[in-house]
Amino acid sequence: VVMLPGCTGDTNSGSDPAFSAPAPTAILLPDTGQVTSYTEIFGEDSDYRINPQSYTKLDAGGQDLPDSAEDWAMVRDNVTGLIWEVKTNDGSIHDKDGTFTWRDARFAYMKELNEQTFGGFSDWRLPYIRELSCLVNADRFLPALNTDYFPNTPSEYKTDYWSYDIDMWQRAWVVRFGGWGRTFPTERSLLNHVRAVRGEAAWEQDDYVENGDGTVTDQYTGLMWQQDTAEEQMTWEEALGYCENLSLAGYDDWRLPNRNELQSLVDKQPEGSGAAINKAFPNTYQGIYWTSTHNAAPPYRTNVWTVFFLDGRTSADQKQISTCYVRAVRGGNGS
Repeated sequence: VVMLPGCTGDTNSGSDPAFSAPAPTAILLPDTGQVTSYTEIFGEDSDYRINPQSYTKLDAGGQDLPDSAEDWAMVRDNVTGLIWEVKTNDGSIHDKDGTFTWRDARFAYMKELNEQTFGGFSDWRLPYIRELSCLVNADRFLPALNTDYFPNTPSEYKTDYWSYDIDMWQRAWVVRFGGWGRTFPTERSLLNHVRAVRGEAAWEQDDYVENGDGTVTDQYTGLMWQQDTAEEQMTWEEALGYCENLSLAGYDDWRLPNRNELQSLVDKQPEGSGAAINKAFPNTYQGIYWTSTHNAAPPYRTNVWTVFFLDGRTSADQKQISTCYVRAVRGGNGS
């Protein structure tokens, strides 16, 4: 295991009664939570520790509780500083079985939480897709998050949670926590679950610097990216080897990005016919790119998470037979 120091897009509208945009600051990108090894080849997700997932339980007044607490109202993500609503099983507005259209989740639900000053706060909002997706624990499934901190999350496969973001076809992005944690856009009229969040929204800022040496630096996450896509599509094991052995711009500590890292590049509303990625990466295909993160569900453990840069959705492809595109990454200290 290598220890390293260590999601970004457009800004939430100030027209939301529940939202007040803070000044953007750098923010750490959490790891995926995957600590299980699925191959003997070095370079998979579990071989790196950058910003391990870490949470603190909070009481109804926003005060810290020990991990042993049996009753808590909110959870603080210690990596990002974001505070998340905890679902209940008591028939209240927080009940795990409550479902809403996207509009009701964005306005009516948040209005009620803020009028109640839930947890002593009145700035609750719908999470951005990058924030929500980073709650996925890639070593868990049905549901795909850490239930030690986020209890009462339904485990039925098609249990989707709304994000704030919409795509170029006016669909809203969701995370399927009831399954393996897949992200994709869907119709806003559907009834889905909601988990409120509060805190800074620097994830939604794009600030890429083209370094002029074949690399691009994300000023918010601290990640340095290979600017071009690798010349050929590869199997997953070939992709691991390619990134681990890459020497570029004077650096030789490149690696295959994990799921959260690669998703941080997605432009959710790409312009024209280009790939769903910032213009700092012109040589990007509207195709499927490998991550270093496995799908942990037993029937699919030969599958690896991928990002489809046609629209940015995540999926999983068979690592032994599929060939996909590759872009290497290094760093990730958020500075």
